[in-house]
Amino acid sequence: MGPASLVKRFLALFHGPPSGADDRLPNIDAHMHYNREAWSGLTPNQIVDWLGRAGVSRFLVSSTPDDGSLTLHRHDAAGFVAEMRP
Repeated sequence: MGPASLVKRFLALFHGPPSGADDRLPNIDAHMHYNREAWSGLTPNQIVDWLGRAGVSRFLVSSTPDDGSLTLHRHDAAGFVAEMRP
């Protein structure tokens, strides 16, 4: 996605889509945590299913330790953007 496309999507948030444009912009959540405590009760498949039903297309994910972020990113690199913690 190029800069012009990003600008159009940003402006559509405030002014609606340009005439004739597809008004179904993807739903992107800003951030989620997938910490060690969640690993045994919520699998990557369950998360992908839940996000799909909610219409969310991408997540910025972080975790403690970073293994959770890496697990989700390996499971679906297009859907999960891993944010690493120092």
